[in-house]
Amino acid sequence: MVEDDGPGIPLSKREVIFDRGQRVDTLRPGQGVGLAVAREITEQYEGKIVAGESMLGGARMEVIFGRQHSAPKDE
Repeated sequence: MVEDDGPGIPLSKREVIFDRGQRVDTLRPGQGVGLAVAREITEQYEGKIVAGESMLGGARMEVIFGRQHSAPKDE
């Protein structure tokens, strides 16, 4: 889990920010691919990434991995 004390992510944007090209912060330059890549990697491990509200007042990103070990190989 990662939290910050910034402006946070509006509830209405918490799903779409994981789509390529979507950004909440328009004051800084960026392409809107970072969270999309994070979601793709997380899903490869049968996990998920969830945006929420931090107790610090900003955003919270929680990553939950499903598969933590590779499948055994047939010998």
